[in-house]
Amino acid sequence: MGSLGSLWVFFTLITPGVLGQCKLLPKYSFAKPSIVSDKSEFAIGTTWEYKCRPGYFRKSFIITCLETSKWSDAQQFCKRKPCMNPQEPLHGSVHINTGIEFGSTITYSCNQGYRLIGDSSATCIVSDNTVMWDNDMPLCESIPCESPPAISNGDFYSSSRDSFFYGMVVTYYCHTGKNREKLFDLVGEKSIYCTSKDNQVGIWNSPPPQCIPRVKCPMPEIENGLVESGFKHSFFLNDTVIFKCKSGFTMKGSRIAWCQPNSKWSPPLPTCFMGCLPPQNILHGDYNKKDEFFSVGQKVSYTCNPGYTLIGTNLVECTSLGTWSNTVPTCEVKSCDAIPNHLLHGRVFLPPNLQLGAEVSFVCDLGFQLKGKPSSQCIPEGETVIWNNKFPVCEQISCDPPPEVKNARKPYYSLPIVPGTVLRYTCSPSYRLIGEKAIFCISENQVHATWDKAPPICESVNKTISCSDPIVPGGFMNKGSKAPFRHGDSVTFTCKANFTMKGSKTVWCQANEMWGPTALPVCESDFPLECPSLPTIHNGHHTGQHVDQFVAGLSVTYSCEPGYLLTGKKTIKCLSSGDWDGVIPTCKEAQCEHPGKFPNGQVKEPLSLQVGTTVYFSCNEGYQLQGQPSSQCVIVEQKAIWTKKPVCKEILCPPPPPVRNGSHTGSFSENVPYGSTVT
Repeated sequence: MGSLGSLWVFFTLITPGVLGQCKLLPKYSFAKPSIVSDKSEFAIGTTWEYKCRPGYFRKSFIITCLETSKWSDAQQFCKRKPCMNPQEPLHGSVHINTGIEFGSTITYSCNQGYRLIGDSSATCIVSDNTVMWDNDMPLCESIPCESPPAISNGDFYSSSRDSFFYGMVVTYYCHTGKNREKLFDLVGEKSIYCTSKDNQVGIWNSPPPQCIPRVKCPMPEIENGLVESGFKHSFFLNDTVIFKCKSGFTMKGSRIAWCQPNSKWSPPLPTCFMGCLPPQNILHGDYNKKDEFFSVGQKVSYTCNPGYTLIGTNLVECTSLGTWSNTVPTCEVKSCDAIPNHLLHGRVFLPPNLQLGAEVSFVCDLGFQLKGKPSSQCIPEGETVIWNNKFPVCEQISCDPPPEVKNARKPYYSLPIVPGTVLRYTCSPSYRLIGEKAIFCISENQVHATWDKAPPICESVNKTISCSDPIVPGGFMNKGSKAPFRHGDSVTFTCKANFTMKGSKTVWCQANEMWGPTALPVCESDFPLECPSLPTIHNGHHTGQHVDQFVAGLSVTYSCEPGYLLTGKKTIKCLSSGDWDGVIPTCKEAQCEHPGKFPNGQVKEPLSLQVGTTVYFSCNEGYQLQGQPSSQCVIVEQKAIWTKKPVCKEILCPPPPPVRNGSHTGSFSENVPYGSTVT
C-alpha cells in the first residue's frame, strides 16, 4: 500500500462515551499483521492492516476493534490457492478429500491386483510464488507371484510359463501311460490361482494337488445288507456306493460311502442288525432309555414335562421288522381353572386361552387401588397347573382427614374422603385468609390419595403490616392489584405472551411481610432468551469464559485463585427469561486468625496472616516441644486454618537414686520437675 497506506494502520477512532478495548492483535494461520505491535490493549475503533500469507491469493485487508471489545472477522479475506487438478494413475484412483487448495492432502490407491509404487499421498504446498503438489503421482503395477510349485508325476498348464500375476490360474494334471492309460489319481484341488493378503506380495491361494498311484478300494460288502446303487467289479478313488439292509434288519451308520485316497471307505461301512434305531423324540416330553440301538422286544416308556398331558400310548416295543409297535404319543399343554372375568370396581384382562404360561392382568377403576398382585400366571405344580397369585380386590382410595387450621371454621366432610372431594376454609372474624381457600383430594398414581396443596392459614388482621411490590420477570400483576399492599391482600399474576407459568399464580401478603404461602411464580419463556455475558472476577475465574452464547439452562461455576475464598453463590444458572438466578460472587483474600498465645512458650509473630504464612514456636526453659516447631496457614474446606500446632510439655527427671547408708529429700517413686534440688 506504500507510505500512504501505512498512515492509517495506526488510525484510532475514539467515540465519546464508548468504553472498552480489544486485547492483543489476533493471530491467524492465513494472515499476519503488516506491522507487528507488542501492545496488549487497543481502543474501540482501532484499525489494523493484515497481509495474506504465502499459499493464499495476495491481498491486504483491515480489521477493526468493535464496540463489543472484539476484533472484526477476517475469515473471508484470504482465499487459498488451488494446485493443479490431479490425474488418476493407470489401474488406480486419486481421492480428493477436502479439495485441492493450499494445505489440502490427496491420497492414491490401486485397483485390486495392483500395488502402489511411490508415495500414497500428496499435499498442496507453497513453492516460490505459487503452489504445487509435494509428491509425484505414483504407479500401479500388477502384483506378481512366484512360479507355481512343481509336483511329482504331474505338471500344470497355464496361459504363460514365464511370469505369473494376480488373478492368473494354473491347472494341474497327472501323467499317463504310453497308451494314455491312467496311472495316477489327482488328489486335491486341480486349479490354484495367484492372490495377495497385503496387496504387495503375490501368493498362491492353496498348496498344489498330488499325483498318487491309482487308488483301488476293496469290495464293499456288509452282512445282511447289499449295495443298492453304484455296484461295479472294481472301485477306484471317489467312487460312491449306497447300501440297504435286507428285510427284518435295521441299518446302523451311513448308507453312503466314498473310496478315499488311503484305499479305504469313508465313512466306515454300515452294519445291519435285528432291532430298532432310537424311537422318535416328542415335543415337551422324553423317553426313559437312551441307547444307540434297541433289540427286538425291548420296550421304551414316554413321559411328558410338567404342565403337559400325554395323549396316546406311553409304551412302544421294538418289533422283528425293525420298527416300533405303536405310534409315539404326543404331549398336550394343560390349562388352568377358569378365572372370574369380573373384578368389582376394576377390570380383568383375559388371554386368548388359559394354557400353561397364560397371564391374566387386573386394573382398578379410578379412585380405587389394587390389593394383591396386578397379574397372575398359569404355572406347573407337580402333575397339574395352577394360578401363581390369588384374585385381587380393588379398595377405595381416600385422603387423610385434613389438618386443622387455627382460627378457621372447620370444613364439613364425611369419611372416606374420596378423590374429587373439595374442602373450603373460612376464617373467624378479625382474621384474614392467607392462601387458596379450597383444597382438593386427588390421586395421580392410583395408589395413594393426597391433598393437592397445603390448607390456607388464618392470620390476625394487622393493617400496619405491608409487603413490598412483588416482581415476576416475564409476567405482570392483574388489574386491580395496586400498591400499597397490606396484610391479607392478594396478587394474581399472568405471564406475558410466549411465557408459561410455573407455580401458584396467586400469593398473599403475610404477617411476616413476605409473599406466600408459596413462592412467587416463575414465567418461563417458550423461546428461551440468552443471558448477558458474565464478567470475570478479581482473583478468580468462571467456567463460561470461553462460551459465546449463554442459553437458558446453562450453569456457570465460579472459583478463586489459590489463597482466595469465594463469597456468595458458587454456581449461577441462566433462566429462560434471560436473567441469571443469582448475584455474581467475589473472591476475598484468605487469612487465618491470629495464632494467639502459646502456653509455656513463645510464638514468633508472623509478618502477615495470609495463606502460606508460617509461624514458629519455642518453649520456655523447663519445657520441651512436642510436634512440629512450625504451623502453616492453609485452606481446608473453604476456610483458612493453621496446621496442627505443637505443645510444650514440662521436663521431668526420674526419681533420684537411693544412697547407700544415707537418705535424700526427694521421693523414691515420683518424677522431679526441671530445676528442683534434692539433698
